Amino acid sequence: MLRVLVVLAAMSGPLSAAHVQRARELRAVRGRTAGSRPPASAFGRARPPLCTLSGAQGEPPPADTALVVEKQPAVPRFSWRLVLFFAANPLALLPVAGIGALLHVGIGGVAFTLTPTTALLGAALALPLQVITSLPLERIPGLRAIEEITTVSQFLCYLLFGARRSLGHMCKVLAASTLISAAAGVAEELVFRGTLQTGLSTLLAAVGAPAALLPYLSIGATSVLFGLLHSYSSSPAYAIAAFIASLYFGALFAATGNIVVPVLAHFTVDLVSFVQGYFEVVYRKTDAERDALWRTDQPIARTLRLVAGYAE
Repeated sequence: MLRVLVVLAAMSGPLSAAHVQRARELRAVRGRTAGSRPPASAFGRARPPLCTLSGAQGEPPPADTALVVEKQPAVPRFSWRLVLFFAANPLALLPVAGIGALLHVGIGGVAFTLTPTTALLGAALALPLQVITSLPLERIPGLRAIEEITTVSQFLCYLLFGARRSLGHMCKVLAASTLISAAAGVAEELVFRGTLQTGLSTLLAAVGAPAALLPYLSIGATSVLFGLLHSYSSSPAYAIAAFIASLYFGALFAATGNIVVPVLAHFTVDLVSFVQGYFEVVYRKTDAERDALWRTDQPIARTLRLVAGYAE
């Protein structure tokens, strides 16, 4: 948004004490300025010009005269287009799960079942990760890089949801967060846990790897890939955090044999993180802090500003 700085010229003239002389001079002033008055509005009041240039009114500006222009930072607003873009990204991985299903890898797990109990179990098992992410770990010496994770997460919330505070807007934020979290939870768990982790475990067993090591090897290898695909920050901090989360989701899948459990845990972690990030950006940050957040130089931030149509 551009803001034009308006330059106004004020005119005044001395008046004598005599009433007649005052009236004459007033008429003279009115006569001189009559041709330069701004047009009257529909309510009878004068409308000031949007902008003026230096020099006498009614005269063309000098050739070297330029408007003083100040560029204002863009303010992100809620965008369903961006929400759908984010939701579609993990869904692009689903063909991998489709191939796993065709190969009878067993992407649902050996104990697959979808019941209210397993759904509640998955949501409840998201709690340990939520507790860890809520701790101020960046205050610990050597863990300052964790601040990058917070910055990237809050930037994503600001980009997607903006900073409005109405009840209707909050409902849109909740709906959008649910959509993105569901897409990520279902698609990523079906691919990384259901297909890759299960398929790699089967492959390692076929080549003679010790049975006791199969869960650790398959979970570890899958988590490395998961972390690399989530390298959103300048340092490896975000990738490491994603790697640790993947280890946890992989352990849930190996322990329960049911893909529903890590899907619901992943969904819950993402949903809470989106909603929490929105409230932190909107209610706990000042305008200056939001502006600094918007201008962050993290690689994913630069890319997404361009994708969203905000010029650098």
